[in-house]
Amino acid sequence: MNLTGIELKAMVQLQNPNPVALRLQHPFVRILHKNKLLGSSTVENAVIEIPENSQKDFDLHIQSAGWLTLIQILGTEAVNQIRNGKPIQLNIQAQIITRINGLPYEQTDTMTLQL
Repeated sequence: MNLTGIELKAMVQLQNPNPVALRLQHPFVRILHKNKLLGSSTVENAVIEIPENSQKDFDLHIQSAGWLTLIQILGTEAVNQIRNGKPIQLNIQAQIITRINGLPYEQTDTMTLQL
């Protein structure tokens, strides 16, 4: 948590069990709550290479929208709980957008975020 909102860090481990190397455009991630944007990662012009039958670890940083936007989306009670360090659970959608070996790839997962 900082003055501009919430910062999340995801430790990502991608596995490539295939006999073909993969070239993955650094993923862009959007975090949504009830189809409204809570935050996103930065756009990075980098390619992650994953050799055949191996794995790659990297970190992804997600910065939330400002506190005013969070209040509008989550409500004042939820934001106050976050700011006061009280535990809260949010149902979110994580949307991942990238390219794998030049082909577009997009995936959305629903999960519960515990802060």
